[in-house]
Amino acid sequence: MCGEFAHTLRMHLRPLQPIVPSLSSDDDSSRNSDDEEPSRLTPPPKFKISSAPPHKDCLEPLNSKRKHLVGQHILYKWHGYGWCQGIITKWNDNPATVMGSDSAILNFTLQWKDDNSTSKHVLSIDSYNHDTREDTPNHKWIMLQKI
Repeated sequence: MCGEFAHTLRMHLRPLQPIVPSLSSDDDSSRNSDDEEPSRLTPPPKFKISSAPPHKDCLEPLNSKRKHLVGQHILYKWHGYGWCQGIITKWNDNPATVMGSDSAILNFTLQWKDDNSTSKHVLSIDSYNHDTREDTPNHKWIMLQKI
């Protein structure tokens, strides 16, 4: 009985076969993947991507011009989570507040919209996402503007 059931079951099931899609096209107007534009970031509702990064003075450690960025919104790319919206809530004026093996002075505290958590950051021009690509490496950021 068990052998008969197993045989009947095998007759109704077939092994999964991977489907290999055809990568060729007869359409001359189709684009080569090398020619395709990279996917661009889509800003959250009621925001647009800022046309330029903040002035470097606003990001320098202990420069009082940083307070002009308090209240500004950003997108930050977290490892494992992707792009998240945050708001700069505080600028650091304490030179002893550092981060990482290079002891970089933290410049901002951010509050994250998705989970209402806060974190301290070193936002810099070097880590700014100048090209607005969605597939940029982790730990990049970009300014948002309300519309």
